[in-house]
Amino acid sequence: MDVEDDDGDDDRQRDEHHREEQVLADERHDERRRRDDVGQQQEEDGQRQQDRDAQSDLFTAVSTTHTRN
Repeated sequence: MDVEDDDGDDDRQRDEHHREEQVLADERHDERRRRDDVGQQQEEDGQRQQDRDAQSDLFTAVSTTHTRN
């Protein structure tokens, strides 16, 4: 007895569509994570630069004070 399974084709198409949607969602997630990582790195770099600038300013202030005395 041959039974046609039209629903099987529909199921495969739905599964394929779902997989494509999942791949796209994963790609969007990865892209957001990369942007977040870059943003975090830029923030950390900026903080390090501010720390270096503050240390340099302090060193200059202390050096100037000692050379005047």
